Amino acid sequence: MFSSVDVNTGRGILQYREEHYTGLRCRISPERVKRHIDQPLVLPDEPANCPFCEQNVFSITPVFPDGKRILVGESITFPNMFPFAAWHTVTVITRAHAVPEFSRQQIADALRGQIASLLRFEGYPSINWNYLPSAGASIVHPHMQGICDTRPSWLVERYLSAGMLFREKTGGSYWDAVREQDRSSDRYLFGDEIPGLRMRCR
Repeated sequence: MFSSVDVNTGRGILQYREEHYTGLRCRISPERVKRHIDQPLVLPDEPANCPFCEQNVFSITPVFPDGKRILVGESITFPNMFPFAAWHTVTVITRAHAVPEFSRQQIADALRGQIASLLRFEGYPSINWNYLPSAGASIVHPHMQGICDTRPSWLVERYLSAGMLFREKTGGSYWDAVREQDRSSDRYLFGDEIPGLRMRCR
């Protein structure tokens, strides 16, 4: 299902990786870790005008049609004011404006909030997260975004096509095959460990 070809460049190894059914390819340079250019994380101060901080989030952010937001643990989920899809939601992950480390519970709660919001719309869902400006986040306060639309994104469409091709050729599920292959590799992190949704609304 996947291939990885190592090429000796004379200054180290370069890896070409490919996912056969989708045709997705990437290049990995394991040697780049030797640059030692990682800088210590400097978290920004908490600004008074952050829309996701406790003093603002319930007055600035919009509500769902039922007049509520989804609250799971310390996460808060609500509609995006400037949507990129027919259904676009935001989940503020933590009360803290800047977080040096996330707990497992914080991530699980935020994902539960996102899933609950996306189940309200028929279509192709996607949960996305980029933290800090270095990853393209426009707001520093940790948050996820969920979108659901009547048409899949380009990448999802490619995976759907690959899944159908895989079933035609093997009779099996593409994702089951990926999971089984990953289970025996260092890529595998955990299984189906998100428990049932437990939410409250405000």
